[in-house]
Amino acid sequence: MTLADRLIVMNKGVAEQIATPMEIYDAPANIFVAGFIGSPAMNFLPATIEADGLRLADGSTLPRPSGVADGAVILGIRPEHLTRGRSGTPGTLTARVQAVETLGADTFVHAKLGETGSDDIVFRVPGHDRPAEGTVVALAVDPDRLHLFDSTTQRRIGG
Repeated sequence: MTLADRLIVMNKGVAEQIATPMEIYDAPANIFVAGFIGSPAMNFLPATIEADGLRLADGSTLPRPSGVADGAVILGIRPEHLTRGRSGTPGTLTARVQAVETLGADTFVHAKLGETGSDDIVFRVPGHDRPAEGTVVALAVDPDRLHLFDSTTQRRIGG
């Protein structure tokens, strides 16, 4: 990614996406490309677009994306696009910490979405931020950094 002007992401001999490195990072064409670029990989969560917002399996709701029809989708969120937030704030998720991976400048936190723990999620925090295993943390979500994929075709929805 650091040396190329354009990349081709291949999957079993098929070019899934041809674009600049940042176009691939910011707007992956499908779930394969989204999961291939980035470390740790993008989080994928089943969700439903409803009248009142984007509902996740744990019952939490994020703001409804504009221009997208109601129905089942797969929500993609990169670990670096989740930040520590305040409980009860609109657009905030909760997660129960399962494991903490300290890497020096960064810490990767492996958690289960929701207080009771449903879907696996990974988020990145500064190296000295090490939440204890078993604690529930609030995660702020920037709606502009969410990725939506069709639950059947796994292709990107929208721009």
